[in-house]
Amino acid sequence: EEFEATKAAFLGAGGTEALDITMGSVTTNKYQLQIPKCDVWNPQRSDPGPSGPIMLDITFMGTFSAADSAAIVLTKAVT
Repeated sequence: EEFEATKAAFLGAGGTEALDITMGSVTTNKYQLQIPKCDVWNPQRSDPGPSGPIMLDITFMGTFSAADSAAIVLTKAVT
């Protein structure tokens, strides 16, 4: 249900949501990319059927977040 709400927010036209991605699989060798205020335009979703990957092509822009004093936050060595 949480996934469906997030998907609906990003697939809606002109939505502003937080985007938070952790890259890597080994503790302390991972990076976390956070865009606290992410504006999304024109998302395109493909559905290849039950056996293929679902692709989401989005145009996005991080806007300034006063709480983080930045538009994009990159953290290294996350657990």
